[in-house]
Amino acid sequence: MYTQSQRSMRFLLVITVLLLASLACSLARTRTPTPAPVPVSTEAVDALEKEIESAAATAASGGEVNLTITEQQLTSAAVFALQQQPDAPIEDFQVHLRSEQMQISGRVVNQGTSLSFKVALKLSVDPTGKLQYEIISAKLGSISLPQFVIDEITSQIDSVLTSQLSTTAGDLNLKQITINEGYLTIIGSLR
Repeated sequence: MYTQSQRSMRFLLVITVLLLASLACSLARTRTPTPAPVPVSTEAVDALEKEIESAAATAASGGEVNLTITEQQLTSAAVFALQQQPDAPIEDFQVHLRSEQMQISGRVVNQGTSLSFKVALKLSVDPTGKLQYEIISAKLGSISLPQFVIDEITSQIDSVLTSQLSTTAGDLNLKQITINEGYLTIIGSLR
């Protein structure tokens, strides 16, 4: 038969297993649903290019620009840009516009190893009419990236934004950026 000590240990083991099982079940229920994949198409890129050309013409004539971009247009443009870089280690790239955030996800592939990634950004306009962003979260696989890695990502994004925006939107004065379920709206004018 079992001693008092052995019965206590078995009882604690059973309680621990039940507690862990209960915790696992509750975690599964609280997990946020994965958004449906955003379809990629050349039509979405063509539509985006036309909308940008129209917005540029409006801005050039002194009007206020009100540009609405879909997550399909953003995802498609990014995927086709990545395809132009044969050494890019990113696959299954997606942009979701949810909960007032731009959520970028995909897989990083390196030497046969594949890890999912997800970065959530909050976009805003600073008092001088320039784009600002904040990385809300960044994960590689199931691991949240440490702040020094987020700082490096921020530095790289800053570099790209500085070079791209200075040549394409240097005189753009942003007034508002909003993200609503699937849409990014940019309002601004030329300085």
